[in-house]
Amino acid sequence: MSASICRFMSSKDSGLGIKAVNFVLETELKKLKQPFFRPIYAMHIVTRGSGFFKCEGECTEIKKGSLFIAFPGKFFELCGSDDLEYVYISFTGDSAEAILTQSGVEKGKYVYGDFGHLINIWLESLRRMEAHNAETVTLGVLFQTLSYIRTSDGGEGTKPESVVDSIVEYVNCHYDNADLCLRYVAGIFNYTGKYISDIFKKRTGTGFCEYVNNLRIKKAASLMEDGARADVSGISAQCGFSDPLYFSKVFKTKTGMSPTEYMKRNKK
Repeated sequence: MSASICRFMSSKDSGLGIKAVNFVLETELKKLKQPFFRPIYAMHIVTRGSGFFKCEGECTEIKKGSLFIAFPGKFFELCGSDDLEYVYISFTGDSAEAILTQSGVEKGKYVYGDFGHLINIWLESLRRMEAHNAETVTLGVLFQTLSYIRTSDGGEGTKPESVVDSIVEYVNCHYDNADLCLRYVAGIFNYTGKYISDIFKKRTGTGFCEYVNNLRIKKAASLMEDGARADVSGISAQCGFSDPLYFSKVFKTKTGMSPTEYMKRNKK
């Protein structure tokens, strides 16, 4: 079992009408005093185990990937397996209620469908937070999650278009990671590589590997055009290629020139 993590935001107003308060990974539920009561909102995603969410006389099953929301002034309880863990963001603000309503959150409905594809995004975001980016990272994760509320189908699984949108967004931000490949992304989003490959190709019209290589080559060309002071090996590494020879091969296929030729043509 991993250790709990808690990150607090600064008191500065975001200017968006919604203010993140803290971002927490809770791994020691049994040590907490219940029932819980908060004067602010809190959005949770179960990252491990299973259990039940109890509020206003209703008891709803939760499991890995379940999203549940605690509303201000409402008592609630959590019970479940010994390995039950969850991550949550608490927030407040004059526009919080309106934003939730616009996103499809219903009053009186506390538990939503399968958000398992966002678990690693939440955890990765929490762990990379620092003082200078805490508010941006936290609100970014919160708004991204809210964007899937309306497409949540009540627990039978996230719709394919929602999954691929999240995958595309992730790839667009992390293509320069040399470890990024179909298997790597499948592990992050908790789907099989074949499933991701199929829905990715259907939505984008491009195979996963080709899509990633297109982003990497576009970045490499941009670096060269801007007069990057690096050799082929250095540029390939900056763009996510671990093998300079493979990078050169892909680059020539995409541009019709070798990296060396391209750099000479764009030398300033």
